[in-house]
Amino acid sequence: MGLTIGAVITSGVEIKVIDTSVIFSGSIDCANPNEFLTPFLTELHDKIMKSGIKEIKFDIRKLSFLNSSGIKAIADWILKVDALDLSQKYTIIIMTSTEYKWQESSMSTLVYLGPGFIKKVSE
Repeated sequence: MGLTIGAVITSGVEIKVIDTSVIFSGSIDCANPNEFLTPFLTELHDKIMKSGIKEIKFDIRKLSFLNSSGIKAIADWILKVDALDLSQKYTIIIMTSTEYKWQESSMSTLVYLGPGFIKKVSE
């Protein structure tokens, strides 16, 4: 059972959902990525909660850059999951690429926001 969410194609980035994977490609370096990222992550969270899915892959391996505002939007989503009761939480597997150094440092920090339900996999 997968998720159905429309793709976001804007400001040099594409975000699409295939089954239970969120796939980013391009670069997020616009002034205010919250204009598209926050509504997307809110819809993602709401649909995960309604569907009962317990694990989502967050694949940023093809995302060459993510600015601090984008990282904050993702952190806000993680904190929203962290605030849930244990029975409602879902696992987020962040898939990173060793090709982009920022992914290792930034995503490793985000893992600390959700101990037990955030995992990072590097390829």
